[in-house]
Amino acid sequence: SQTIMATKELRLKTFHGFGGKRRRSVWQAACLEGERKTVYAVGTHVVVRRETGQRGEKTCIKFLEGHTGTVESLAVSPDGRYVASAEKNPDALILVWDLYELRILHKLKLHVGNVQTLDFSCDSRFLASVGCVGDRRLVLWDVQTGTLIGGKDLEKDDKVALKSFTQDPTRYVLGGEGHLGIWNMDVQRKQFAYEHAVLGGVQRNILSLDIDSADEFAYCGTSSGDIVKVCLRSRQLLAKSPPVFPSGTTVVKCKERGLVIGGSGCGKLYLLDFSGKQAQVISKGSVEGEITSIFGGEFNEGGTNHFFCTTSQCTYFHCLVSGTKIRCERLVASHSGAINDIAFADNFDDVFATCSQEHIRLWELTTLRELVTIVSPGNECLCITFTRDGKSILSGWTDGVVRSFIPSSGKQRWTLNDAHKSGVTAICSCSDSSLFVTGGRDGNVRVWKMGPTYQKLLASLKEHRGSINDVCLSGDGKRFVSAASDGSCIVWDLDTHRRVSILQEDSFFASVRYHPDNMRLVTVGSNRRLGYWSSATGEQQRSLEASEKELSTVAVSPDGCFLVTGGADRSVHVWDYRTMRVTHSGNAHMGAITKAIVSPIQQHVITVDAEGGLFIWGI
Repeated sequence: SQTIMATKELRLKTFHGFGGKRRRSVWQAACLEGERKTVYAVGTHVVVRRETGQRGEKTCIKFLEGHTGTVESLAVSPDGRYVASAEKNPDALILVWDLYELRILHKLKLHVGNVQTLDFSCDSRFLASVGCVGDRRLVLWDVQTGTLIGGKDLEKDDKVALKSFTQDPTRYVLGGEGHLGIWNMDVQRKQFAYEHAVLGGVQRNILSLDIDSADEFAYCGTSSGDIVKVCLRSRQLLAKSPPVFPSGTTVVKCKERGLVIGGSGCGKLYLLDFSGKQAQVISKGSVEGEITSIFGGEFNEGGTNHFFCTTSQCTYFHCLVSGTKIRCERLVASHSGAINDIAFADNFDDVFATCSQEHIRLWELTTLRELVTIVSPGNECLCITFTRDGKSILSGWTDGVVRSFIPSSGKQRWTLNDAHKSGVTAICSCSDSSLFVTGGRDGNVRVWKMGPTYQKLLASLKEHRGSINDVCLSGDGKRFVSAASDGSCIVWDLDTHRRVSILQEDSFFASVRYHPDNMRLVTVGSNRRLGYWSSATGEQQRSLEASEKELSTVAVSPDGCFLVTGGADRSVHVWDYRTMRVTHSGNAHMGAITKAIVSPIQQHVITVDAEGGLFIWGI
């Protein structure tokens, strides 16, 4: 709308989010000495993270925006100049970026549906791409011109690993389910020739590949949990490692003097020596999650040996080889799935909490430093709130349990089993901190009283016929409102537990908030509209279309002067409450916005999304 187009840009102060969920999705680009430039994909964006210092003391983050679908494949050229990224979409668009100027150079279209792997040639002149299952083409592109050189249908339609030679820009090793071989590219004639590798009686499904610096050997990680060494000249098997990689060898990285690092699907890391006839395990370590990338670091004879790795849980580690052990220090951790909720303690601006999957994390606002991590394995946390006195975190989970934690330590205070049959989807604390309200997928709204040793059900309210998506307490603490998927919001009296009013609309109500004057409610939902309602009568007072796609969240500033909305269009909009016009907009999110909140002293807006991104905006 013209209202939204005329707004000022919302200032992004800090971003937190990391990739790594997919294999080879995090790369380290060549850069100046003393710097580390890490490139990774999150949602529809490619993120460039530049760090200085061993622990990344100074960090600068830039976003490369151009995709409309989720980025599934990524590669960085050996000279550090180019990035290639491919999205999951019907046309499987590949973008080639200039990493120095942070701009799109080429848009490449040929594959259908998806691209499963990308790799630059050793001289950064060519880019090879392989289509996903159903599009079994190997394609070679000219990086300078963005033109197609040629392509070839692969013999098997399966998942593959691809790696360019380190000295010859026209040769690639490709492995997959029961096959391994070398592709030779005649660029002038636009012809491709394939040479099978002979592994004798060894049958392996290749998950990962790397080639030594002299183009003598390929090291192949397999689903059987070992690494096989193949001579590239004879294309014959030379050696195998012990099967020490449970859940398959997902990443292989060659280092100097026959040293090879392998990572497994269950987080095991091994440093192996392939210089002899038999591979020997030198050092080992482990982290949580599947190892998805290994890169960087140094391996000097007699010196300090170290490298970096990432995992499917979106964590980034610095790994130090010390004797027989690999010691892993976590540098970055972020939510690896959709962030479901955000919460501040009342009148306390320094710390906030987020929840996603089985984690609750507490963050320092100014630095986005993670203070506490709470884990409940096998469950997903759907909602969180602080008690009004700030002494407890209350959380609702998919197993129908409410769990209470101490914010300073993350230690569990108590659990309330069977709070709701199909999961606790909404929660809010009441003014005296001894009462709280929950909503569930079962459509029930419940009021609870808690003490040091008990949790007592005071009321179960059963008027909704759909899942409860939000509950919110009025500013005076006398009433609360519940929003549901059945197209209704109900205002309840906290003392009598009776309905005061009902709001009804042909919409999935996703979020509801009281205005500080307690007279109005603000709602958003599936009809894409922002609505103002009388809390006393349930009458709609104002309504306008606020987005082209569904809205999932609305937040009201503590002084009631502005609102914040977000949803499936990935845009953050700040609205003037009185005029109902947008004043500022932000467009950095990589996925659908799931939640927004205004900090207690109104200096920041925090928004989170379905890709695990956490954004701090200045007001």
